[in-house]
Amino acid sequence: MLMMAICVPVANADTYIYAYTGNDYTYAVAPYTTSDSITGSFTIAELAPDLVAQLITPVSYTFSDGVQTLDNTNACDFCSIFYVSTDASGQITAWLIQVVPTTPTDSIYTDSGIPTSNLIPRDEVEFNVCTSSGCYAAEVLSDPGSWSGQDSSVPEPSPLALMSPALLVLVFVARKRGAPGIRPSPQMPR
Repeated sequence: MLMMAICVPVANADTYIYAYTGNDYTYAVAPYTTSDSITGSFTIAELAPDLVAQLITPVSYTFSDGVQTLDNTNACDFCSIFYVSTDASGQITAWLIQVVPTTPTDSIYTDSGIPTSNLIPRDEVEFNVCTSSGCYAAEVLSDPGSWSGQDSSVPEPSPLALMSPALLVLVFVARKRGAPGIRPSPQMPR
């Protein structure tokens, strides 16, 4: 019973990962296909309940459109936007997210019809540049994907659990040396 109390970790719920899974595109121009979709995630402190079109700043993020992956190392942080609305339990219910690359390639955009956007809910790849091989894009209209959130913090062990091994070693050494006040058991030879 005491060992169970000693080894129980203390949770540190500082960050959450919110993961997005989009539906397959209904329209796609090569290299995109109708089997591709937008997926991604961002890490942030736990979202508060009942947010309405709140601008947030993730600690990190990564989104893929099925062809390219944009994250906080290759996307323009001050160009990318993250608006979310949450329900009473802090789960994402509406969003407008646009991840803009630092190089002239396609932006990844997902919008569930957040109240301030006045846009049709959609997932799409917005092309920023047309090359000699043409312009390409992909989208799924009126059928946005879904979000899930989970605690991503690593549990921290309790202070007692960290000190226990050191205390056990001290007791063992004291018994071995026959320290005053700690006498070996009569059954144990010295």
